[in-house]
Amino acid sequence: MICRDFPISTHLMLPVLLLMEKWRQAFELYAIGKGIEVAAQAKTLLLHTKGMDVQDIFFTLPEGTGEIVYAKALNALNEYSEPQSNVL
Repeated sequence: MICRDFPISTHLMLPVLLLMEKWRQAFELYAIGKGIEVAAQAKTLLLHTKGMDVQDIFFTLPEGTGEIVYAKALNALNEYSEPQSNVL
Protein backbone atom coordinates (compact mmCIF):
# COMPACT_ATOMS: atom_id res chain seq x y z
CA MET A 1 0.00 0.00 0.00
CA ILE A 2 1.30 3.44 -0.92
CA CYS A 3 0.21 6.52 0.97
CA ARG A 4 -1.04 9.08 -1.56
CA ASP A 5 -2.27 12.67 -1.45
CA PHE A 6 -6.00 13.21 -1.15
CA PRO A 7 -7.62 13.95 -4.52
CA ILE A 8 -7.92 17.69 -5.02
CA SER A 9 -11.42 17.42 -6.49
CA THR A 10 -12.72 15.93 -3.23
CA HIS A 11 -11.27 18.67 -1.04
CA LEU A 12 -11.51 21.88 -3.06
CA MET A 13 -13.08 23.79 -0.18
CA LEU A 14 -10.62 22.69 2.52
CA PRO A 15 -7.67 24.89 3.46
CA VAL A 16 -4.24 23.52 2.56
CA LEU A 17 -3.26 23.29 6.22
CA LEU A 18 -6.28 21.08 6.97
CA LEU A 19 -5.37 18.83 4.06
CA MET A 20 -1.82 18.57 5.40
CA GLU A 21 -3.19 17.58 8.82
CA LYS A 22 -5.45 14.89 7.32
CA TRP A 23 -2.55 13.61 5.23
CA ARG A 24 -0.23 13.60 8.28
CA GLN A 25 -2.72 11.49 10.23
CA ALA A 26 -3.01 9.01 7.38
CA PHE A 27 0.77 8.93 6.94
CA GLU A 28 1.41 8.27 10.64
CA LEU A 29 -1.05 5.37 10.60
CA TYR A 30 0.81 4.01 7.57
CA ALA A 31 4.23 4.46 9.20
CA ILE A 32 3.09 2.74 12.39
CA GLY A 33 1.67 -0.12 10.34
CA LYS A 34 5.01 -0.45 8.51
CA GLY A 35 6.86 -0.53 11.84
CA ILE A 36 8.81 2.71 11.28
CA GLU A 37 10.27 3.72 14.64
CA VAL A 38 13.32 5.79 13.71
CA ALA A 39 12.61 9.49 13.13
CA ALA A 40 15.03 9.77 10.21
CA GLN A 41 13.25 6.88 8.46
CA ALA A 42 9.87 8.54 9.08
CA LYS A 43 11.13 11.82 7.58
CA THR A 44 12.50 10.03 4.51
CA LEU A 45 9.31 8.03 4.03
CA LEU A 46 7.23 11.20 4.50
CA LEU A 47 9.13 13.03 1.77
CA HIS A 48 9.07 10.00 -0.52
CA THR A 49 5.33 9.49 -0.24
CA LYS A 50 4.56 13.20 -0.70
CA GLY A 51 6.35 13.10 -4.05
CA MET A 52 8.97 15.05 -5.93
CA ASP A 53 7.03 18.33 -6.06
CA VAL A 54 6.90 18.47 -2.25
CA GLN A 55 10.55 17.37 -2.06
CA ASP A 56 11.52 20.27 -4.33
CA ILE A 57 9.71 22.68 -2.00
CA PHE A 58 10.97 21.02 1.19
CA PHE A 59 14.65 21.30 0.27
CA THR A 60 14.28 25.08 -0.22
CA LEU A 61 12.60 25.68 3.16
CA PRO A 62 14.37 26.79 6.33
CA GLU A 63 14.73 24.00 8.86
CA GLY A 64 11.66 23.53 11.01
CA THR A 65 11.63 23.63 14.79
CA GLY A 66 11.74 20.61 17.03
CA GLU A 67 14.26 18.18 18.43
CA ILE A 68 13.44 15.21 16.19
CA VAL A 69 14.17 15.26 12.44
CA TYR A 70 10.65 14.02 11.61
CA ALA A 71 9.08 16.79 13.73
CA LYS A 72 11.34 19.36 12.06
CA ALA A 73 10.26 18.19 8.61
CA LEU A 74 6.57 18.34 9.52
CA ASN A 75 7.02 21.76 11.09
CA ALA A 76 8.75 23.12 7.98
CA LEU A 77 5.98 21.80 5.70
CA ASN A 78 3.25 23.11 8.01
CA GLU A 79 4.86 26.56 8.16
CA TYR A 80 4.96 26.58 4.36
CA SER A 81 1.29 25.50 4.15
CA GLU A 82 -0.05 28.11 6.57
CA PRO A 83 -2.00 30.88 4.87
CA GLN A 84 -0.23 34.22 4.78
CA SER A 85 -2.11 37.34 5.77
CA ASN A 86 -1.72 40.41 3.65
CA VAL A 87 -0.90 43.39 5.86
CA LEU A 88 -1.04 46.82 4.28
